[in-house]
Amino acid sequence: MGDIELGAKYQMTEGPVVLAPFIGLKLPFAYDSDDDPALGTGDVDLELRLLASRSLYPVPAYIGAEIGYRLRGGHFSNQLPYAVEVGASPHARLFSKIYLSGTNTLLSDGGFSQAMDSMSSQVSEGDFSKWGLAVAGQVTGPLWVDLFYESIFSGSNVGAGDSVGIGVSWH
Repeated sequence: MGDIELGAKYQMTEGPVVLAPFIGLKLPFAYDSDDDPALGTGDVDLELRLLASRSLYPVPAYIGAEIGYRLRGGHFSNQLPYAVEVGASPHARLFSKIYLSGTNTLLSDGGFSQAMDSMSSQVSEGDFSKWGLAVAGQVTGPLWVDLFYESIFSGSNVGAGDSVGIGVSWH
C-alpha cells in the first residue's frame, strides 16, 4: 500500500457563492522504500485549499473553482494545485461535468535532484495541466455508474496522455 490521504472541508457561507476551506493530510502508510516504483513519497504532506462554487439556478448547473497550497515533506518542493469545473444535472438520474485542473510546482534549491535520489524511478516534481469530462448515471435504486475521460495537455516531468475510467458507486 502507498500513502493515505485524509481531508475535511467546512461550508463557511450560504447564498449565491458558497465558500469552503479544505485541509488535507497525506500520510505514509505501510510504505516500503524498496518498492520500485515507490508507492508513495514516504513523507507527510499538508494541503490547504479554498473552494468556491455558485449555482446557476434555474439552470440545473453550477460552476466551481479552487486554489490551494501543498506543503510537502521531505525533499519535494511545495505545490500550488488549482481547479475549475462546470457541472450539470439535466435529469435526476444523470450528472456531468467538464473540468480543468493542474499543479504548479515551486522548485526549491536542489530539491529536485535530492527528491529523485530518494524516489528511485518515480517522478513527483513537475507541473501539469489537464482537462476532463465525467458523466454519472443512475442505473437503478442507489446504484450509479461513472465514466470519465481525462487528458494531460501541458506539463513537465509528468506522463503525458489520456486516461479513461469507469466507476461504480452506491448512494
